[in-house]
Amino acid sequence: MPRHATSTSFKIGQISPFKGKKHSEETKQILRNKRLLQKNPKGWKMSEEQKNKISEARKGHKLSLELREKLRQIRIKKLDENPELHPNRKCTKLGKISKGQKALYEKLEKVFGYWCMMEYKIPETRYYADIAIPIFKLDFEYDGKYWHNPEKDNIRDKKLNDLGWTTIRIGEN
Repeated sequence: MPRHATSTSFKIGQISPFKGKKHSEETKQILRNKRLLQKNPKGWKMSEEQKNKISEARKGHKLSLELREKLRQIRIKKLDENPELHPNRKCTKLGKISKGQKALYEKLEKVFGYWCMMEYKIPETRYYADIAIPIFKLDFEYDGKYWHNPEKDNIRDKKLNDLGWTTIRIGEN
C-alpha cells in the first residue's frame, strides 16, 4: 500500500515529518505513469528523440505577422504595467551590468548625487536610459561593442530628443 501524506501542516523551520522516508515501489510506479501522461513538465529533461520529433513538427511553421504584432503589443502592455519585469531592470537588480556602465554611473553619481538613476524608465516612452538624470532630462547610454546598433540608436535618440531629452552616448573604446 502506497504511503500518502496525511498532513503537511508543519511550521517553517521545522523538519518535515517525511524527511528521510522513501516511496514504496508501488508509489514510484504510480508517479512514473503520471509523468508519462504529462507533456514535458518544467524541469524534466526530454530525450533527443522527443526533441527531434518536436523540431520536425515545427519546421516551416511560422507565426503570421498579425499574430506576431499582437503578441508584441501584449508584451509591451505587460512591461508598461509591470516595469520591474523588464529585462534591463532585472539585470540591474541582479548586478549584471557591464563594468564600463558601472564605472560611468559611479562617476556621474559623484557629480549629480541622488539625481543620478540607473535603468530609468523614460516617461511617455517604452525606453529605459542606462543612466539618467531626469531633472535635467539627460540620458547617458553606455554602448558596448556587442549590443551597439547605430540605426536603432539614431531612431531612439530622435524620439527622445523630440520629448526634450538629450542623449549622450559613451562608447566602450
